[in-house]
This record gives sequence, C-alpha cells and structure tokens, in this order.
Amino acid sequence: MYAGEAPESSLDIDQSLPTPEDLKAFTTSTASSSLKTESLIDDDLPKPKPNSSLGLDQSLPTVEELRTTSLAAGTSIRAASKSGCATAWFLGLLMVMISLLVVAVVMLTGGGDSPPSLYGTPSYILHADMGIYPGVEREEEPYGFIKLQFDAKQIRDDNFYEDANKQTNILTYSVLYMGTDLDCPEIGCPLHIHTGSTCDDLDNPPGDHFTNDEFFSYRSLLFEEMTYTLDDSGHASGMSLEEYGNGYGPSENVGKPIVMHAADGRRIACGILKYSDPSTEIGGESFGGATVEESVESRASRIRSIVADVSGIILDDPTSAQAKAIQAIAETDGRLFPVPTLIGEFPAFIQHYIIVVLYLSLNGPEWESQRNFFSSVNECTWNGLFNGIKSSYFQSGIYCDSDNVVGAIVLPDNKLKGTLPKELAFLPKLSYLILHYNEINGDIPSEYQQLTSLKRFYLDQNYITGTLPSWMGQWPSIEQISISNNLLTGPLPYTLYNLSDTLTDLGLHDNMIVGGNDISEKLNGLTKLQELYLEENLLDCMVDDRFLNKLMNLTVLDLSDNQLVGTVPKHLLNHPTLEVLDLHDNNLKSIVDTIDENPILEFLALHSNDISGTIPTGIANLIKLRHLDLSTNKFRESIPNSIGTMTELTYLFLAENNFSASSIPRSWQNLENLKELSLKRTNLYSEIPDFLGSLTNLVLLDLDDNNLTGSIPQSLSSLPALRFLLLNRNKLSGEIPVAFANSTVFMFLVDKNTLTGDMSFMCDGDTRRDHVIADCGGNDPDIACEGECCQCCDKLSDEECNDFGLLANLDPMWDHGYKRKNYDFDMQKYIVYGNYN
Repeated sequence: MYAGEAPESSLDIDQSLPTPEDLKAFTTSTASSSLKTESLIDDDLPKPKPNSSLGLDQSLPTVEELRTTSLAAGTSIRAASKSGCATAWFLGLLMVMISLLVVAVVMLTGGGDSPPSLYGTPSYILHADMGIYPGVEREEEPYGFIKLQFDAKQIRDDNFYEDANKQTNILTYSVLYMGTDLDCPEIGCPLHIHTGSTCDDLDNPPGDHFTNDEFFSYRSLLFEEMTYTLDDSGHASGMSLEEYGNGYGPSENVGKPIVMHAADGRRIACGILKYSDPSTEIGGESFGGATVEESVESRASRIRSIVADVSGIILDDPTSAQAKAIQAIAETDGRLFPVPTLIGEFPAFIQHYIIVVLYLSLNGPEWESQRNFFSSVNECTWNGLFNGIKSSYFQSGIYCDSDNVVGAIVLPDNKLKGTLPKELAFLPKLSYLILHYNEINGDIPSEYQQLTSLKRFYLDQNYITGTLPSWMGQWPSIEQISISNNLLTGPLPYTLYNLSDTLTDLGLHDNMIVGGNDISEKLNGLTKLQELYLEENLLDCMVDDRFLNKLMNLTVLDLSDNQLVGTVPKHLLNHPTLEVLDLHDNNLKSIVDTIDENPILEFLALHSNDISGTIPTGIANLIKLRHLDLSTNKFRESIPNSIGTMTELTYLFLAENNFSASSIPRSWQNLENLKELSLKRTNLYSEIPDFLGSLTNLVLLDLDDNNLTGSIPQSLSSLPALRFLLLNRNKLSGEIPVAFANSTVFMFLVDKNTLTGDMSFMCDGDTRRDHVIADCGGNDPDIACEGECCQCCDKLSDEECNDFGLLANLDPMWDHGYKRKNYDFDMQKYIVYGNYN
C-alpha cells in the first residue's frame, strides 16, 4: 500500500466523452479502447454476463469499509507479533481470515470500490523458487525466483477473466547463473506454466501447457508466450507485463510448475507456483537497477532526481502532493516497481509519477470511486466501466495508446477536489482531459500550453478561477473546450482566432466573462465552430447584421442571459446549419421583418427581452421549428394565424405580451404535435375553443389571466397526457365538468372565475392532485371543494390568493431532444414538479 496515504447541462457542448472511434489510437495491451459519456451510453458497451459473480452493477468495497477492515487486521497481526504468544498469533490470523472474508462478501454484494492499495493484495501474487530441471546435468545449478502478480480488479470468483481486454499480469524474474550456453536470441527463451503439480511429472501428459481452452479460442497472447533474456553473465532478470494470461486466476495456477526453456526447447529450470506476500523478500538479489535491501530514502532520492525537472521546487515541501507521490513510490516493493537507471526508461517512470501526483493533488483517497487506481503497477490499467449518475455505464480512468503512453484522463463526477497539477503538461500525447462535475479550484496552470496533442478539454461544473488563458490559442489540435459553470472572469482572448482550423465546440456559459462589441470580432474567425455556449455571462454588445455572421457551420448558438441589445438578424434566422438559437433574457428591441423559408432551425427562444412591434408573419417560414418561445416581450396587435401552419411545433409560448384582443386562432387546430401551449396574459377573449380537446399530446395548457368566457369544455378532461391546466383569472362560468374526476390533470387552477358546483371529486380517485385551487373559500363560496387537495380562495376579500405570476420554466433540456422532463413553477410559496415521458 502507498504508505502515508489513504489506507461518477451535463456538458452543453456535444457532451460525449471520447467514443471508440475517437480513441482508435488508445488501444493497448493494458487499456480498453472504449470511452463514452454518462449521457451518451450506447448498447454496444459491455454489460455483465448473467453468470458473472461480480457484475458491472456491483461495486467494490468503499474506502471506509476497507480501511476499517485493514485496521482491524493490522492491529491483530501487530498484537500477535509483539506478544510472541501462539494464542495471540492464532487470534490475529483468525482476524485476518475474517477480514478477507468480509472484503470478499462486500465485493460480491456491492458498495463503492476499494481504496488505493499497493497494486493488488497478497492473495493475487504467486512466486516460484527456481531450481534445475530434474534430470538436467549442468555445472552451474540455477537458482532464484519467478514472481507472477495478477490484476486484482479483474479476478472473478471462478478465476476466469471475463474481460480479457482488461487483464494485466506482471511477471518478474531473477534467476542466477542460467549460463551463457542457452543461446537465447533477442526475442528471448520461452517460459511456460505446465499441467501437473511437480517438476517431475511434466511428461504426463507430455508437454501440456496449462491454459483454458475457452479462453485460448479467442485470445492468442498467453503465458505460454512469455520469454526471458540473459545478460552477458548468463543471469536472467527483468519484468514484463502480460496482457492476457492463460485464462486462469491465481487459485487455479497455484501449485502448477513454471518452466524455463533454452532456445532449442530444452527444459533448464523449474519451480512450483505458490502464494506469496509482496512484502516478503524473495531471492534478495539485484533486480531492475535496485536491490531489495535498498532503503526507502535511497529510492526516494533517486526518484526525486528523475522528476525534478517536471515538478521543480515544490518537491522541497514535504506536504505537497509531489513529495508524497515520491514517498509513496519509494515505499513500493523495489522488485515490483524498480526505479530506472537508464535514461531511456525515465519517460515511462515519469508518466507513472505524474498520474500519482494527479491522484494526490485532487484528493484521490476521498474520491467517490477509486476508478481502479493502484490496481496494478501499470497506470494504463487504472480504468474501468462504472455505473454513472444516470444509471448508465461509462468508461472512466486513465487510458493509453499501444505504447503505454497516456492519451486520455477521464474522471468526471468523482469528487475530485483541489488544484490542477502542472505536471499533466508533461504528458506529450494527452488528447482528452475530462474532469467535469467535480470540485477543482484555482487557475488553469500556464504549463498546459504545452499540451499540443489536446483535443478535448472539459472542466465544466468546477470552481475554476482566473481568465480564459490567451495561450489556449496555441493549442494546435484542440476541438472542444468546455469550462462552463465556473468562476471565470475577464474578457475572451483575441488568440481564440488562431483556433479557426480545429475548434468545433466552445462552452463557457455560467461564468462572469465580460465583453462588448469586440465579442463578434474575437469569435468570427472560428469558422469551423459548430456549438457556442456563452449564456449567463456579462456580455454587453450590439446584435446586428454583422454579428457572428462568419460562423457558417454553427448548429447551436446560446447567448441567453446576457445584456445584448439590437435586432434579431436575418442571417441567424435563415442560417444554413443553425438548429438551436437561444437569445432569451437580453435587451433585444426588435426582430427582423423578413424571414425566408428555413428547413433547419428547430429551437428559437427570444423570451424575456424588450421586443416590440408585431410577430412577423414570416415566422411560419421556419417550417421545422419545434420550440418557439416569444413570451414576456412587448409584442402587440393580434396573434398571427400563420402559426397554425407550423405543424412541427411541440412547444409554443407567447405568454405575457400585449396583443390586441383576439381569440385563439382556429388554424391552430392543426398543431397536433403540441405538448405545451402558454398564452397567459395575452388579452384573449371569447370562449375556450373545443378544438383544444383534440390536441391529444398536450401536457400543459396555460390560459391564465385573460378574458375568456363561457364554460370549461368537457373535451379537455379526456386529453390523455394533460397534467397542468391553468384557467384561473378569467370570466369562465358554469359548473366544472365531473369528467375531470377521471382525468390525468395534476395541477388544476380555476380560481377567480364565476364557476359553480361541487368539485370535491377532484380529491378522489387514483390521480394524485396536490394543486387544485378554486373559489371555495369565504362565507358564501361559489364552489364547494372538500378534500386535502383543495386550496380555497375567497375572491371577494382575498385578492392576493393565488395571485402569483406563475410561469413554467421555459427552457427545456436540450440533451433530451427538447423534451422538458421537469416543470418548475415558482409560486413563491412552493415549487411544483411534474414528470412525463
């Protein structure tokens, strides 16, 4: 275990993490090539097999659980050791066995995964003390050890590796005086695990290698292809990472003979595999540039000299993550993870150090999931398939290419906390840095300008401060930048212009970025840009016919919740690729009169501006529009009939405009796809048209605060999806149809009308109705309503009863194809949520 350390909009830009296609380069012997986001998980990801004993939906032990187990076991062993008493030793051993049993049960029944440990546990390590093969006559008898460690995270109960792509097994060997007569070529001489149980019975059956036939049928790289090489003195030593194995885990390999052959196939040395403790000295000879007896201080000193150029003077601070990383690595078994002596081996070692620094800098021991960190000596295996916040599986962890060079760091939504380590800048092939939905703070390190391979940079939903660095314009490969929902300040840098050949997505919404009329100039050069999110900032600029008029590949433009002024221009409404245009909550004054036919735009939100005049009749030329929101403006004259031709509409919001007195146009009966219709406070008169009862997809109908007369059409009660019906503050009369007793309506507001009758039936039946408001209060109410669901108003004496400006949350979640799942009604007294599919 690393001594001294600890014993899962969403992204509004295309929020996918790297797909298998994106990461074709990241296919390695030690890492999976598949990365997907939580919000875009497809069925092609591996799912747990029905007979798997540890399914993907089952978690490993939590940090607290395993820490408690480790402390209990460690205390018992120490007590037994000090007392020297056989009884105490027995009790200690019993505690260890119970603790391991608890861990096994937890692994099988779920609960978070394990905290970092020193590359597995003793039960996953086998070793063999090597001797001369029986019957071989040689002047020098070989002796030494072979050590085999299995990837603990991949062990299943049946000891068969379910996910062959994820196996890493570490073979270390130090066998002395094999001799120089073996003629081992550069590719090495073979090592095999054989059937049988002794080195004497390998010929029964003759020459059988111990491999799982089912496993072998689809994987070719097995232990039987392991090799060793000799130095000039005939000493065999080294370490290798074997991706697969022989299809068996440690409990089935234990007791099997492992054999070393000469180049001509002769069996030279043999040993029997047995369980070992990684802290137990095996062999004790020189290995990998260090000896087993080398002190921790000596190893730490050598490590420091290797990484000094990467971390600098912060290494002098013993409390720093960098100093702790050196100490942790130094305390690792030197035979398992040697400190290199050759300069050519430094880059791989430095990479490992950088990933350990990342872990310690960002509060790794307290992560929600350990993401398989420290499950082996190879950081390229520190990844896996995890259960996300949306109950979908996603890949997360460290991913490498075929040369074991880190190419992706994917750790979203995992309680990372702290500042970004500058050391990541020394990962030359890092293409994906995905760290959104965490608690990372501080500025983005200036050293990151060295990340010239970076393609995707996600830091959404953190506490990043400072300004957007100008050096980001030097990233030659960057495609997506998303640092939304942070604490960024200051203006956008002009250097963004340099990213014109690569940048497709820029997400900087929900910050405190400032900008004036230079915004368009700074962004107009990004000619490949497809999605731009700058909503909820402090942008104060003029929107006119030159505003962002060179971004001809845009599909999404969101500049809502800023201080934009001017006119909604024609080039945005008739853009050749734009699908989403959101300019709500600004200070726009008008909309262009002429709108040509456009079969592309699907979403148009202009609500909460200062737009006056008439709604252009050409709005109907947006023939594919699904979402139209013009609420809370200063439109006047009549509601246009032409909207009735926009048959793709699912959301239509025109509330709180000063239209001239008019009725709901009959042409709107063609809007069969409509799910939400909001006409609150639009100066409607006449009766509620019957044809609304034929719009069978309606979920919300808001006609509040108008001058509607007549009775409530009974046809509304039979709408199968209707959940929210707001008819309050009108001049409706007559009795409320009893048919509403069997309706799906959840919110039913009919107060401040002249309706009569007994509507207690609204509190009966199977439909839960928590928000029924009527004129059933006072001494002489027009309506009777007895039941817990009713809120009664006295319209004669309590004018403020239900006098709220009740509006739906007008912006849907674009991730769901504009289908708003949550309705948020802020009534000052309570919030109402409704869900529909």
